[in-house]
Amino acid sequence: MENESIANWITIFKKTKNPFYLIKAILLIVRQRKIDEVAFGIYCELFFKPSKVFVRNGAEREECMNMARTAADLYKERPFFSRDQLIEYFGDKFKVSALPPGFTGCRTESIVQINNVLIVGDYGTTDASATVAIISKDTCTINNFYNQLPGVLHIHSIHLFNESELLISTGDTKKLTDLWIVEGNDIKFKKRIKRYLAGYTGAIKVNNQHFFGSDFSGRPNFIETLEGERYFFPSKAYRMYVQAFYAFSDRYIASINVDLGCLGDQTTLSIFDTVHKQFILCEYYRRADGFPK
Repeated sequence: MENESIANWITIFKKTKNPFYLIKAILLIVRQRKIDEVAFGIYCELFFKPSKVFVRNGAEREECMNMARTAADLYKERPFFSRDQLIEYFGDKFKVSALPPGFTGCRTESIVQINNVLIVGDYGTTDASATVAIISKDTCTINNFYNQLPGVLHIHSIHLFNESELLISTGDTKKLTDLWIVEGNDIKFKKRIKRYLAGYTGAIKVNNQHFFGSDFSGRPNFIETLEGERYFFPSKAYRMYVQAFYAFSDRYIASINVDLGCLGDQTTLSIFDTVHKQFILCEYYRRADGFPK
């Protein structure tokens, strides 16, 4: 996700029209090496407009609303696990208590259980941390591969690719997606799948296909396949990054999108039909209230 300072300067510039704040934003973009990301955002703005919402009627509409309510309830329950919460939820089956004291916690999109191993990726909220922990009942192995890569600040998502492999996506300046092999109580890097603009904050398998959600604050966002097909969000969610994905009926993806506080601090819930490749719902809602009945 975008560093708030960049978004803040841009927001202030839009309000005041003072070029001083625009210059500060540009300097920060250069310092954080996000020129390609910003240029890509401008390109998307010019050539890829928000998707239309193909509203269902009757029984299909009610089914759509039920999916939205369920997804909102799931998101309301737990979007992030602190270290203590990981111990509380998983400590009876895995040696989560052996996580380093500096392990901040992880997004729900960065928790994967494969065989008898729990794999979690750190999302440092105060200090940069991209630790990946592989936890069994009796062991806790720490992989610091991403902490050695300049520009990688934390783990955005860990996605179960198949019964023995994972896809790991990183942020913030260096947005990568890599393929890893699970070997017993450890993981081994296999190859880089995507090396640019691939810091996916959502990842899910639906209808025998893998889908990923982009993480661009204040710029166009989309659902993308591993093959590179992109489906841009409808206007309400267009400039909000993906926070979480939920699957329904092995066909639909419910996507929670959010923006930064300085950009409005809003939340949307969209539903994407993977068969017809179209959005069938996109609405604002407040997490505290859940989705409208």
